[in-house]
Amino acid sequence: MLIAEGYDTRDPEGYKTPPPMIALSFKSPLIDLCSSGRHYGVKVDDISLLRLITWVDAMCPYQGEEEIREIPDPEFQGIDWLAIRPRIKTAPKVVRPGPVDETHLPDR
Repeated sequence: MLIAEGYDTRDPEGYKTPPPMIALSFKSPLIDLCSSGRHYGVKVDDISLLRLITWVDAMCPYQGEEEIREIPDPEFQGIDWLAIRPRIKTAPKVVRPGPVDETHLPDR
């Protein structure tokens, strides 16, 4: 796991980029077990393995947008001093485009 907000802003160590291949799916016992076949000879298929790797590398989210949007906006002493007020429940919804349907693209 990589800690995103666990450092004092005056700590230069908190701003260093971690070296590659020391965390997340590269060192995950789950990914190792799923890809090695050491668990009773069971080995997951390539697509499922990529899904697991993506999930681990995304810090293993376990709640969907609906559950997260039920969390109230944070309130704490000094929140009004922040340049940007943190929001969860009232955060804007970002509409992302879906997959491109190539059958509707003009000929090139």
